[in-house]
Amino acid sequence: MSTQDHRTGVERAFRGQPQPAAGKAPLRSALFMAAWLALHGGAAAAAGLPALISEAVHADPAILEARANEDVAGSRAAASRAQHYPTVGLQAGSYVANPNGLTQPFRGLVSRVNIYAAGSIDTAIERDELKQQSLKHKTAETREVVALNVAQLFLEALRAKELMEVERHNLARHEKIVGDLEVVVANDKGRRYELVQAQSRALQVRMRIVQYEKSMKLALSKLTRYTRQDATLDNPFAEDWRQSLRKRAANPH
Repeated sequence: MSTQDHRTGVERAFRGQPQPAAGKAPLRSALFMAAWLALHGGAAAAAGLPALISEAVHADPAILEARANEDVAGSRAAASRAQHYPTVGLQAGSYVANPNGLTQPFRGLVSRVNIYAAGSIDTAIERDELKQQSLKHKTAETREVVALNVAQLFLEALRAKELMEVERHNLARHEKIVGDLEVVVANDKGRRYELVQAQSRALQVRMRIVQYEKSMKLALSKLTRYTRQDATLDNPFAEDWRQSLRKRAANPH
C-alpha cells in the first residue's frame, strides 16, 4: 500500500467514512492506526554525529543569515560591474510648448555608454568584491562554529551517557554488597555500621546517576536548537583512534 493510500485510509477512519471491504473491521482499523503512527509519529529520525552536523550547517539560522548577506554582497558587486556596460532604453514624450505646430510626440531609443568615470566605478567594484569575499569567509567561520557547537553538545551527552552506564554497573555491585551485609547483620548486630556505610555509598552512586542523566538531557535539549533529529549517542570514533592520532602526530605530512 502506498503512502497516499495509508493517509486516505486514516482520514476515512477518523471521519467515520466506510472503508473498502478488505478483511475484518478491527484488523483494518488497527492497520490504519499503525500506518498513521508510522507516517506522523516518526517525524524526528535518529542520527549520529555526522548527520547532525550536516543538517546543522545547512539549516541553522545563523548560517542562512550569513549566506543571505553573502548573496546581497554578490548582487551589489554585480551591480557595480554593470556600471561599465552600455544601457539601452525606450523613451517617449510630448512637447509642453508647441510653437512649430508639431503634433507627434517624441519616440525613440536612448543609449548610454560610460566613457570615463575617473576610477570611481573600479573602486566601487573592488570594494564590493572585497566585501563579498569577507562575507564568504564569515559564512565559513559561522559554519565551523555551528559544527563545533553541535559536536561539543553531542560529546557532552555521550560522555554523560557512558558515565551513567558505568555508575549503573557500580550501583549493581554496591547493591550486592548491601544485600550480603544485610544477611550478615541479621546474624551479627555489631556490624550494622558496615551496612549503613554501604547503603551510604550506594546512595552516592544513585545521586551521581541522577546528575549524569540530568547533564545528558540538558545537552540533548540544547542540541535541538541546531537539529530536528534525535541523537543516537553512538561513539563516533573508531576503536583505534588513539593509534591513528599518534600516527598523524608522528607523520604530519
